[in-house]
Amino acid sequence: MSHSHSRQKQRKRSSRGSASFAFGLGRTGDAPPRLVTATDVCLWSTIVMVTVCFGGRAAAGQLILVVGAALTAGCWLLHQLSARESKYTWTGGEWLWLAGIAIGVSQIIPLPRDWMLAISPQIGRILLPSHGSHSAAIGADVWSQLSLAPWETASGLATFVSYAMLFLVLVQRVKTTADVERMMFGVGLVAIAMSAFALVQYYTSNGKFFWFYAHPYMTTDIRPTGCFTNRNHLAQFLALGIGPLIWCVLRRLDPTEAERADSASLPDNRRLWGTIAVSLGLGGTVLTALSTLSRGGLMAIAVTIVVSVGVLWRLGRVSLMVCLGLVVAAAGIGAVFNLTGSESSLTARIGGDSGREHVWRANIAVAQDFPVLGTGVGTHADAHQLHLEKPLDGGEFTHAESGYLQIMSETGFAGLGLAALFIVVSLWWCCGALRNADTRVSSIAAVVLASLLANVSHAACDFFWYTPSCILLLAIQLACVCRLYRSTREDAGRVVRTWRFPALLVWPAAGGVLVAAAWMISLKLPAALAEPDHMRYITLNLATPEFYADDDDRRVAQHEKRQAALRAARLDPHDSRLQEKAAVAYL
Repeated sequence: MSHSHSRQKQRKRSSRGSASFAFGLGRTGDAPPRLVTATDVCLWSTIVMVTVCFGGRAAAGQLILVVGAALTAGCWLLHQLSARESKYTWTGGEWLWLAGIAIGVSQIIPLPRDWMLAISPQIGRILLPSHGSHSAAIGADVWSQLSLAPWETASGLATFVSYAMLFLVLVQRVKTTADVERMMFGVGLVAIAMSAFALVQYYTSNGKFFWFYAHPYMTTDIRPTGCFTNRNHLAQFLALGIGPLIWCVLRRLDPTEAERADSASLPDNRRLWGTIAVSLGLGGTVLTALSTLSRGGLMAIAVTIVVSVGVLWRLGRVSLMVCLGLVVAAAGIGAVFNLTGSESSLTARIGGDSGREHVWRANIAVAQDFPVLGTGVGTHADAHQLHLEKPLDGGEFTHAESGYLQIMSETGFAGLGLAALFIVVSLWWCCGALRNADTRVSSIAAVVLASLLANVSHAACDFFWYTPSCILLLAIQLACVCRLYRSTREDAGRVVRTWRFPALLVWPAAGGVLVAAAWMISLKLPAALAEPDHMRYITLNLATPEFYADDDDRRVAQHEKRQAALRAARLDPHDSRLQEKAAVAYL
């Protein structure tokens, strides 16, 4: 009986290993400790839940982001207490994260009047109209912060701290190439799931997100949107998954992987179906991204595919036949795209005027007024109107339609320079990992490089850097390539910084995470509580007179609108726009 039981357990382990090979994950080895598993669960749950909340642009998604980041970091720190040997892997990017936090803090801390006006002289003109008079002196004593909206800036700083937490934990979490491969496959799987959901929601649409939520500004029956209120963000989200999916397909076609699959006793048909499934997922993801008719998304897809295939071919990982196969597949997808009539719609969009030039010029002018540290993170919706040449009829640009310009206007040239350093360091990691003799490492670095270049190119004409779910997918890939860069240096015999993490330091670190979590939640919770009433107010405010059956119906709706505005203003007293809407609702 004992021998039979042992053979059954062995077959179960073999089955689990075979399943992992079927999708290109590699051998899983021993099961990770429970707290490491909890860390993974918190990480992926955060990504999924933030994405479901409109990519994290909704206030509820912002709250989930900070809570998820704190839980992920907390689980990892608790694991360090139980681990036999706790170590911290130095990434070299810690100084960049600290510099970003320093910029945010400098915008919200009270400063002496002379310092404030020396850094941002325009504050005297904007907030102190009678600058130089006695009343200006009184006003300057009251206003002592560089940010024009300190609460919004503090909230943006909390988001940045969440990114830092998740990235640094990810670098510590992925220790081996197999760990990196599982993370990359996870990114590809998330992209496939979003692609499938976007298509199903579009072709069965009733105009509502998830078939039950009517968003006041966006419907789901025009183009695929997925969980995003901006189809450009869906296109970028999917583009970030295309590189990992290309890697998955090519890995499945690698003869070396076939030998490893045979050693794991994986049936040929299961491996074949796994390859077909991933290939179909890649094709569907590309087609969905194209169907969004996003101009920037189209550019991001092209950059991802060209860079991925080009670098992999240069590394000898892609044969000429595979390149031809990808060209044929791309032609097939293009044909489907053309048959649906999407090509003509995209041509019209490319030739259209979306008003971006006006907001771009306004942001450049704001940056010239506030060149050092900007107007404050989160101030764009109001600050750009100081120089907007063409006012909008009932609309507004909540963001700059360019990640670089918004960073420049909100954080000055200090923030723009820091963003450039982030990009340069990320490129350095990718190029360093490409030199690894192990093709498993260099091929992953190639597709991460493609994702990074697609991201930074698309950011020139869109603001998805302010969409957390897009940043999280990129952060996972950059954390993976950072780990691969370190392993490449180790293989070359170079010194890599790794510090012992004693328990005496783990407890203070855990306490710091707890304090940071409380601070971040206090910033995000009011907006999340007020969001349902705020959305209700917007919906009623946008309703046309024809929407109401009679005058009584209209009066009831007006009363409900006033009550919704008042409740939202009470729940989030820090949002000046909610206070303004509550006042206007009673006029």
